[in-house]
Amino acid sequence: VITSVRASSGVVVKEKGMYVKEGEVVISGSVVHPNNSSVLGMAVGEVHGEVWYEVDIDYPFVYQESNLTGRSKTGIVLNFFDKKINLFGRGNYKSFASKNKVLFRDNFLKLEVIKEKRYEMNIKDEVYTEELVETKAINYIKDKMMKNNPDIREISKVEVMFRDVDYDGINFKFFVTTIESIGMVKRVEQDEMETVR
Repeated sequence: VITSVRASSGVVVKEKGMYVKEGEVVISGSVVHPNNSSVLGMAVGEVHGEVWYEVDIDYPFVYQESNLTGRSKTGIVLNFFDKKINLFGRGNYKSFASKNKVLFRDNFLKLEVIKEKRYEMNIKDEVYTEELVETKAINYIKDKMMKNNPDIREISKVEVMFRDVDYDGINFKFFVTTIESIGMVKRVEQDEMETVR
């Protein structure tokens, strides 16, 4: 559905409120004079329309985010018969990511001396209610659609068509209405215009 048409040159052939399909001419560069002769010019303008999408998404009840804090420690770990002995000393990190380098290995004694670098991590857990999951899912869809489609000017409506609650989250089907630039430039040659008449 066309929501707005602005033409700086050419003739507007489809008005606001009209339904159009992909490929239909909205602003034409072909100008027909009163004596039925036509002149091919350039059509320049902007067309916005209401476009509809169906979007499926699974959104979890539990959200976890982990970020490195920037702090790190290096120490030695002994692995003796698959039992790890930490020689880091005091003040170990509660959550961390690590990189290991084996300094010494004896397969007969099942002994390894490992140099380990630990990077402190901050882990954030959030548990959502059903209402909050729906709000988070809608915001996620809006952000993704706006980032992935530069033609979208605004998302005017998001409605739940279907929801299926499961133990770890909710599966949604949303009906999304957007206002976006629906114009597409098409080049028409003079001889092509004459055969179309």
